[in-house]
Amino acid sequence: LALSFDEHKKNRRNKVASLPSVWIGSCSDAGKHVARKTLSLVVFDAPCLFRESSVRALERAGIPWRLGLTTPSLGGVWAGVRAGLGVSARTPIGVPSYLAILQADCKLPKLPPVDLLIHCADEPRPAVKELRDMLYDAAATKCRELVGMKVGGRLSKHAAHSRAAQATSSKRVV
Repeated sequence: LALSFDEHKKNRRNKVASLPSVWIGSCSDAGKHVARKTLSLVVFDAPCLFRESSVRALERAGIPWRLGLTTPSLGGVWAGVRAGLGVSARTPIGVPSYLAILQADCKLPKLPPVDLLIHCADEPRPAVKELRDMLYDAAATKCRELVGMKVGGRLSKHAAHSRAAQATSSKRVV
């Protein structure tokens, strides 16, 4: 089993949710980077979906950019942004409290949404299928709670039943 991000609407079969991409900066100097002539980026090593989409968006908008830090880890991205080495692009899920989601007044281009996917063998064993359904439910629920975005994709009978039971017991539409 694995969770991954992919371009929006590229792979609908394994889709858990569609998530917005946002610009993230340090709380203390979020506007500082945008005011510079060249925007500094803190990104994962290539290849990275967020790195590619942020560079494409900046180039389309005609905003000069440079790599301020590349790192193989999410912790490295967060540390680089916190240290003021630049801004980054991610989903709003899991952004540390010491960082800020940059608002439209920062004049950065809109980023495309991404899809969260779940991957599993085509014919998994029953225990793996059960784990996949639980992981799907947990990820979809967390996405809905944190960002309020569309959740969609194919559900097994167990996952659909579980979601219906949760909706009935909490008196909310899912």
